[in-house]
Amino acid sequence: MISKKNILIIDAILLIGILTLIFVLVGYSQPLAIAPLPSESRAESLLFYLPKTDFVLIDDNSRFDSPDNLFIGDRISLESGKYFIKFFDGLKSEIRVIETEIDVVLEFRLVDDKVGVFNVGERALGVETYDKGTLVDSSLAYIGGENE
Repeated sequence: MISKKNILIIDAILLIGILTLIFVLVGYSQPLAIAPLPSESRAESLLFYLPKTDFVLIDDNSRFDSPDNLFIGDRISLESGKYFIKFFDGLKSEIRVIETEIDVVLEFRLVDDKVGVFNVGERALGVETYDKGTLVDSSLAYIGGENE
């Protein structure tokens, strides 16, 4: 028969083996980065994507009484406040809302058949994305002033 001492030794070996396996699996699945990883593209300054379009309208009211027309490659400086972006994807138009608490500089660039809105100002931005009033994402958009 197996004695109580042998059972405790087998249990200890199994427990240490399982804990080591969990440590290794978690360590390999979660990279342990303590600083931002360098990237060749300035994707870290990307705020969000819009569907491919030739131009967008941006205004501080939802009626678009006096909108600014922005084309791909254009930059716009926005003071703190609430702004509406309207774009046309060929079949329909959509309006998105940007609320900013500080002055920002945005640039519209074509990226993989989409329009990317990039932070090209002098500060990194905390970005919160909402869908129907519910927070769906929170991220940090670094400064990305140089062109790709």
